[in-house]
Amino acid sequence: MIGKLSRRLRPTAAATNAGLTPTRVSVLLAVVRAGTVRLSELAESEGINPTMLSRVVSDLAEGGLVERLSDQGDKRAAWVQVTSTGRRLAERMGRER
Repeated sequence: MIGKLSRRLRPTAAATNAGLTPTRVSVLLAVVRAGTVRLSELAESEGINPTMLSRVVSDLAEGGLVERLSDQGDKRAAWVQVTSTGRRLAERMGRER
């Protein structure tokens, strides 16, 4: 547990160069692991309130690292998935660690 937390909080050159905060890194890596995930599930798993998560996801989307998708069956729900750029950044961060 402490090792995992330490790895998450330890900055990498790739994350720093991309301007990612520890929270953004954590959310990006969670999306990479989960694939396509509902924002509500992501908020719960990351322990972030939905409003803050929405801002983080918007920042990541502006950077081209994730994309937000609408749920066709439930217009109130949204999904998020990693882009190829986000996946490459996550892989670089993993190699640096």
